[in-house]
Amino acid sequence: MRFVVSFDLFLLISFLLQHLHICLTYVENNRLFYAKEFLNRFGYIKTNDSSLDISTSAVRAFQRFIGLNQTGIIDELTWQKMREPRCGNKDLRRIQRRKRYILQGSRWPSNEPLTFRIVKYPTTFPQQFVDAELTKALKLWSSASSLEFEHRKLKKQDEQKSNNLDHKTDIRISFEIGDHGDTEPFDGPGNVLGHAFFPQYGGDAHFDNDEYWTMKSTDGVNLFQVAAHEFGHSLGLEHSNKPDAIMAPFFKGYTPNFTLQEDDIRAIQALYGGKPSKSFSSPLSNSIEAYQAVSKQMAPSVKSSNKNSAICHDPQFDAIITIDDDTYIFKGI
Repeated sequence: MRFVVSFDLFLLISFLLQHLHICLTYVENNRLFYAKEFLNRFGYIKTNDSSLDISTSAVRAFQRFIGLNQTGIIDELTWQKMREPRCGNKDLRRIQRRKRYILQGSRWPSNEPLTFRIVKYPTTFPQQFVDAELTKALKLWSSASSLEFEHRKLKKQDEQKSNNLDHKTDIRISFEIGDHGDTEPFDGPGNVLGHAFFPQYGGDAHFDNDEYWTMKSTDGVNLFQVAAHEFGHSLGLEHSNKPDAIMAPFFKGYTPNFTLQEDDIRAIQALYGGKPSKSFSSPLSNSIEAYQAVSKQMAPSVKSSNKNSAICHDPQFDAIITIDDDTYIFKGI
């Protein structure tokens, strides 16, 4: 009898261990699948294969970018970082070594105000607060540069003419859900919070409508902070590997007295020069003249003199394809 009980216990333990191994394998495979998708989405690897193999160099590149120990494996700290809420734009668009901000290469002309319009509001956040928080986010960038912004609001009698007004608006802002037509679908609450296009691609900024957007609260996702980051992309800045910079890719949670950091100021002034007025005070106040000189060698601005081209006003197109980091849209005339 004792032997039978012991044998049954042995079978039970074997069964449990076998299923535990299966569960652990399933969890590990899911983690590897997510990690590979993450590294591919944010520019660390370029692959379409379905294997779970991840190069150690890609993992090290991510760890180096965010300041973790470069183990080359998906350890717990690396995994937790991958799961944090963040911007949907890529971290790396080319293989490079860098120790500060990076400029994407396109910019807006700074001789006239940039216009912006909120074309689609979130469903759970009052419109007047959205207007205030987004305007405040743009003012962060104008306070440190020669940029000025103009909020174009629709009057009631012009609501049916919104498409015409859009052609005269530089930065269009919308709150979207899931697949919203730009090949970069949102993923629901958490993870990707928003993304934005660089000036040469229109400068539009999209935010995930499924997020719980808040203001001045530790609950949910702070709209002002995320908007300040996304607008940095709209102005021509890429992600920074400085963890305290606004242009770092991860959302840090609600931060009182949130403002531009040294890395952000250097970046925006490299593109647009310093604030002409002496009223602006920053940690780089002694270096503003040096960065104003950079403006003489700025990249060409993206605004075209042919603003009224009919082909640009028609939103329909024939085909779209993404090759590496560039998206091409084909349209017959």
